[in-house]
Parts: sequence; structure tokens; C-alpha cells
Amino acid sequence: AENISLITKWQPSQENNFLFTLSATNVELLDDLFKRNEFDAVSKPFAEFDSQSILFEFGLHHKFSQNHDFLTLLAVQDFEADIVSNETASTILLGSDVFTIENIYTREFERPYTLLNLQGIITSGNHEVFYGLIAYDGKNKSSVDNFNAGVFDSNLIQISSLSTSPDRQFDLDIAYTAIYVQDSWKINDSTTFDIAAYSESLDNSDSFYGAEWEQDETTARLGLAWKFSEQQTFRIAAFEYLLPFVSARLDPTDVAGIPIFKNTNEGSLVTEYDLVWDYEWATGLLSVNLFKVEDSVKTSDAAQTIIVREGENEGTLIDLDFLVGLNTGITTKLANFKVKDESNPAADRKELSILLGVTHVTESGYRFTVQQIARQMDFDQSNTSEDINVTNVSGAYEFANKTQRIEF
Repeated sequence: AENISLITKWQPSQENNFLFTLSATNVELLDDLFKRNEFDAVSKPFAEFDSQSILFEFGLHHKFSQNHDFLTLLAVQDFEADIVSNETASTILLGSDVFTIENIYTREFERPYTLLNLQGIITSGNHEVFYGLIAYDGKNKSSVDNFNAGVFDSNLIQISSLSTSPDRQFDLDIAYTAIYVQDSWKINDSTTFDIAAYSESLDNSDSFYGAEWEQDETTARLGLAWKFSEQQTFRIAAFEYLLPFVSARLDPTDVAGIPIFKNTNEGSLVTEYDLVWDYEWATGLLSVNLFKVEDSVKTSDAAQTIIVREGENEGTLIDLDFLVGLNTGITTKLANFKVKDESNPAADRKELSILLGVTHVTESGYRFTVQQIARQMDFDQSNTSEDINVTNVSGAYEFANKTQRIEF
């Protein structure tokens, strides 16, 4: 991947801060982009993903008064991608020879959009009120060449072509609008209560089959944070949200200190329940999170019939982070959960994952990090298990004036 960015900040007065950004990004991937979207996805020898994007952003922070701030973010992006993916349709055994029939899909994809974020923040007494608007308008364009069925030998050398379906071209609309208000009420020095309401509207589409549909939702968020001692905090939250196409958004992204948005399908209606205990000391933090996530997402099939698929994810997350001396940090994470998802039943599983990381920072500006990840997964559909061990090593150097950073 390559990226070049230009960022300009300008403060003409105490009341106004401006931000301008312009960036260009190119990404090239080999292997399967779909299914589990992870580095350990099953190898797809024909799969490719090549994208180019140009993004312009304008931001304004205006201060009406000491108690009233207003934020504006306007983003315009042009995005194009070429995608090749293959799926094994069937396996043929002829004596000791193994042949497979592969379906190969080639797709040209465009997704330009314009996004407007408006948000006000009013502080009054023990209340901090957020109100705002999110408006997204974009296109979902694609050209799909479904090269259907080729025969390959065990070395994945093509023996013959069986059939080719005609190209399909679609120029579809996608849009998202949300109006929201959230109140963060500090009841006393140890207790904070969050409540929010959203009115959300989503125009979605499937650029593979050409279907379009609408979805209107009214969602709510509730959360309570209680600091019952100097070192311990109890958090409980229940919230619902419609996951749109928007990643650059200004509205609050947590309820009572619990992050809201998780990685799931666009257009999902997500309901989540969380119970969290935090234990904090001078050089570290221990956090235990019990969670349950339910989601439903609308998709389409080849006949453009709208299908609702549901999923569920529940388990326990434990994070422990602490310092050793002044320059070394230790990170440990444990996740034990189970996943069921009608959108991708092949990934239904029970999983236990452990991460151990060490980061050391030198006084001269160097940063070194080593992480060891171990994952154990038991898949429901195939009744198989998979163990993955990954070691990540990275480094960085930050110049003394903080204007440049080199990562490796």
C-alpha cells in the first residue's frame, strides 16, 4: 500500500479552527478479500484486490461560547477497485489425480461519495449534550464478469473452460442520514449516565446482483459508569445502531466508556449488551468485559430477493496493560467467544485468542514492539479445528521536532 497526504491547519481567531486534508492511497492485495477478512484466510491463488482512492476533507471547529462548540466535517472521496475472486465449486477424483472446478469472478468497482458531519456540543451544569446530523450520499457502481467454471489440476493449472456468463453492469445509489441527540449526565463525582436517541435512514444496494432497498430505524443508547472506589469502575451499557458506510463520523463512539462500533457488515442493525469492570493503578489497567452482540443484515440473492440474515457474538474480553519502568510497556489480551452468523456460516466457531506484546521506547526517539498472537478456533460447520500463531515485530523513529515519523 502507498499513501501520500497533505494536511493543513489554520486558526485565524480564537473562535475558529480550520482543517484541510488531501490524500491519495493505492492498495494491492493478493489472496481472498472476502469471508473472514483476515490474514489467515484460506489461500485463493487467483484472488486480487487493487484499489485507488483520492480523499478531500474540510473541517471547522467554531466556538459560539465557552459552553457551546460546533464542528463541521465535509469529505469527498473518489474510490475505484479491481477485484478478482475464485471459489471452488466441486472436486473431481480421477484415479490418483485431483481436479477442481473453480468459479472465477472479475469485478470493477467504483464507490464515490460526499459526506457531511455537523455536531454541536453544549455544556450546562452537570450535562454535556451532543446533537448533530450525518448525511452521506454516494454511488455503488460495478461491472461484474462472472467467468463461470473452469477445470484446474492439482497444481491449479487450467485444463479447460466450461462456460462464461455475460457481463453485468450496475449504477446504484447508496445514502445514509442520521439525526441524533445524546446527553452525558454527571449525576455526582462517581456516577455518569449516558442516554441517546438516533433517527437513521439507509438506502442500500448490492452491486453484485443489482438490488436496492431502504431501511429506517429509530435506535437508542443507554449507559452507566460508576466509579465505586479510587481504583475501580463498573460500567454497564445497552445500545442499538444501524451500521452505515460512514467511517469518518463526529458523533459519540462510546456509551459510558464502552466502544460502540464493531467490525460487521454494512447495513447491519446491531444490538449490544456490555458489563465491564475496570481496575486501575498508577502504572496499569485491568479490564474485564462480558458482552453479547446480536445483528441482522439485509442482503439480496441473484433474483434480487431481499434476505434478512442474523448473527450473534458473545463472550469475554480481558485486557491487562502496565508499565515496567519508564520506557517499557506490557500488553496482554485474552478473548474467549463464540460466533454464529447466517451471512457466513462457514466462520461459525468458538475461539480462544491470546496476545502478549512488549513495547520499548528509547530516549533517542526509537520505538520497538514485539507481539505474539495465539488463536485456537473450533468451527461448527466443518467440525474442524485451526491453530494459528503469529509473531509481529515493528519499529518506529520519531524526529525530535515531532514533525516526522518513520515506521518499519
